[in-house]
Amino acid sequence: MLLDLGLGDGRDGADLVAPLRRRGWDVLILTGHAGRERIGAALAAGAAGWVSKSSGADSLVHAIRTLAAGETVGNPREHDTLISAYQDACARAREECAHRSDATERLARLSPREHEVLEWLAEGKQAGAIATDFGVSLATVRAQIRAILTKLDVGSQLAAAAVWRRAREFSAAS
Repeated sequence: MLLDLGLGDGRDGADLVAPLRRRGWDVLILTGHAGRERIGAALAAGAAGWVSKSSGADSLVHAIRTLAAGETVGNPREHDTLISAYQDACARAREECAHRSDATERLARLSPREHEVLEWLAEGKQAGAIATDFGVSLATVRAQIRAILTKLDVGSQLAAAAVWRRAREFSAAS
């Protein structure tokens, strides 16, 4: 099976490699511009190799004949490097997701007013301006800021704003 990674409409040919392999197909990836991680994903899923669309018809025919003869298509070390790049990208994504999930859980500890105060702090507003806008005393806003720092288990307003931003990125990506 010759499979293009770019299938259009946001579909990725790498997602089809494992199901095709389970059905007994040998899969050769054809790609014009896929990044190392996407090629690595296809190889990790069981693709026998890959060919760049820019490499020309002779290279493609050679790769197909090599695969049909049961031989390895491409350099096994390069395959390992590409698979490692994919696995590293997956690990970074899992770590980032865990950080964002943790941020979301920590923000759930805040009251609705504390959420508002934190959002305004994250946008760069000073405590005095927040007090004026909310029609409360500066002491009240400072007490809310201390409560926010305690509930988020952070030591500064900057760190609290970072938690807020991570959680916001997580909810936007979901």
